[in-house]
Amino acid sequence: MQQVTRQLEHIRRKGRLLLLSQRIFQWLGVLIPIAVVLGLLDFALRLPGTARLVLGLAVLAGALLWISTRLIRAMRFMPTLPDLALRVEKLYPQLRGKLASAVEFDLHRSELTPHPRSAALAGASVADAQRLVAGVNLGRLIDASRTVRLGLVCALASAVLVAIFVVEPGGAMTAVSRWVSPYGDARWPQRYEVEATAHEAIWPIDTPLPLRAAVHKGYYSGMRVRAGYRIVEAGVAGPWQEVLLNDQSSPAASKKAKRGSGFERLVDLPQTLNRTLTGEAPGQAQLQYYIEAGDDRTDVQTIELAARPAITSVVARITPPAYATGLEATQTVNLHEQTGQVASASALVGSNVELRLTFNKPIALSPGSEHTLAPGLGLDTGSVRLQPTTATLNLPLDQSLQTTLNLTDTHGLTNLSERTYRIDAIDDKPPAVSLTAPIADQSVTPRAIVELAAVAQDDVGVEELVINAQVPQHAERGAGADAPSGSDQTATT
Repeated sequence: MQQVTRQLEHIRRKGRLLLLSQRIFQWLGVLIPIAVVLGLLDFALRLPGTARLVLGLAVLAGALLWISTRLIRAMRFMPTLPDLALRVEKLYPQLRGKLASAVEFDLHRSELTPHPRSAALAGASVADAQRLVAGVNLGRLIDASRTVRLGLVCALASAVLVAIFVVEPGGAMTAVSRWVSPYGDARWPQRYEVEATAHEAIWPIDTPLPLRAAVHKGYYSGMRVRAGYRIVEAGVAGPWQEVLLNDQSSPAASKKAKRGSGFERLVDLPQTLNRTLTGEAPGQAQLQYYIEAGDDRTDVQTIELAARPAITSVVARITPPAYATGLEATQTVNLHEQTGQVASASALVGSNVELRLTFNKPIALSPGSEHTLAPGLGLDTGSVRLQPTTATLNLPLDQSLQTTLNLTDTHGLTNLSERTYRIDAIDDKPPAVSLTAPIADQSVTPRAIVELAAVAQDDVGVEELVINAQVPQHAERGAGADAPSGSDQTATT
């Protein structure tokens, strides 16, 4: 009977091993397809790192919980030998009611020794069971077909996984890396490729800024290309804003094209930038932006924002020519306070005009390029004194002058004003003189006193008025008259 007992113990160990194998095969047979499905899902949807982390932890926790509970139960599988004998009796009816009791008697043989009668009955039962069990295959108690089926399913799933790594090793490793390290650098090959094509380093704040992009891969008609941007003023970053870019390609061309001809969107810059960049303590400002299309997104790029150079004041100081010294005063004209497209002043020919210009920011003016500042004046190096935010122009007024003012700052930005500044040169006209007394011809006695008066006018001033008078010599002298001979007389005022 000991041989039967050893066979039953072997069957018990084999049953526990098969049960453990089933649980492991079940676990792998489900976990491997789930891993493949997760990889394909991430490939299709490009799941963000947080989603992969949460989903991966949920799957891992469920898998560990399931396998731990099932393995513990399998490890605890330990049926008694009489229980196994009862199962054998179900397979073999001739053993029914005999094998289990014989196994029980054999296991408790020592307890029956003090009782000879009971021991004799037990021995007879054991001998009868041994006779009946001879030639019986107790191994039929173990059915390994389910374990084999589960093993085949697990092997098939493993073969599919190995085939994926053989056929697409790069993609398989990418999937593993993305799930093992959700916030790592592993990325799927991009289905889309977008490039930011706004390459301006500096942009003026008074002009809407165009954000441009080109899709080089994955373009289709009606695709959505987004731009995110924010304004950074004086080191303080504002909130991110998102806008859709407009497809610039024609509908007919976009249906046939594999890539877009370009996307663009104008962004209006806030008015507060003017105070930030041109106040008493000017700061700095930037626009940071990125372009996003499908699964591709550019790095954040920065465009410096700057105010255009502008004229804040134009003051003309006019010194009269030498011939008008003492007659004409030096005058100062604030041309920037005048309205209209043309600001003007006038002065005598030969005057010296000093134009004092003030700018809102430093401008760039290299030696030899002075003529570009005021192209209508023909400036040279000696006639311009330049400071970072001011310029003084010395102009001898030989003829009327007219010019615009063209400014370029250190960033290469230019002013937009087309206002004209004009200095009219006035010629010095000859003086006009008229005799006011006597107002008509008169006949007087030789000794009469005749009052002479004259008026002189000049556009600058009259320094001296000289009246020349002549007394004619009469052919006949009156009786008793002491007529003088003819002579010239001069009166000066």
